[in-house]
Amino acid sequence: MATMIPDRCPSRASQGEKRLFAILQNLPDEALVYYEPIIENRYPDFIVLCPDIGVLIIEVKGWRPNDLLGGNQESVTIKDVRGPSEQRHPVRQAREYMYDLMDRLRKLPGGQRLLNGPGPHQNRFAFPFGHLAVLANITTEQLTRTAAGDMTALFAASKVLTRDQLLSWEERQLAGDALAVELKSFFDPCWTIEPLREEQIDVLRAA
Repeated sequence: MATMIPDRCPSRASQGEKRLFAILQNLPDEALVYYEPIIENRYPDFIVLCPDIGVLIIEVKGWRPNDLLGGNQESVTIKDVRGPSEQRHPVRQAREYMYDLMDRLRKLPGGQRLLNGPGPHQNRFAFPFGHLAVLANITTEQLTRTAAGDMTALFAASKVLTRDQLLSWEERQLAGDALAVELKSFFDPCWTIEPLREEQIDVLRAA
């Protein structure tokens, strides 16, 4: 079971966040999962550290099919009680959190431990980063018939996890390496790494 920080999902969390929290607990023992850590005064929903894969940033949205009124790769128009509201596209949001974290890591004391030494990839991170958006209340099929029509192109399967996929993970009781492999598919690029050393994990935890 992964180490969860905090060890319980707060009661104020959305139902989608609680569902994902419960699923991520089933990652391998060496995994670390942070709920709403602070990165440069911003709050990604989850950061997952799998020492033999890399770091994944996850943004969860509780929107429903009829809430989606339109959008583009930068923002999504959402229906709320006050009328249409423009919000950051969750994939874009997760990606920005990812870059904020990468910048912060480079500036930390000991940040050089996370980078490659001399060679073709010198000063690049020695492990992959990934980002992912979760649509906790919208299935893949529902994306084809939202209030704005077919929005599957706006929420690419390579970067978006839908409700039916979450439920499938629950029903199949995915755990351990099998669950880690599912998350690995959201890293792009992704490559085989040497498991992160304790001193490297310490730098990541310090961030």
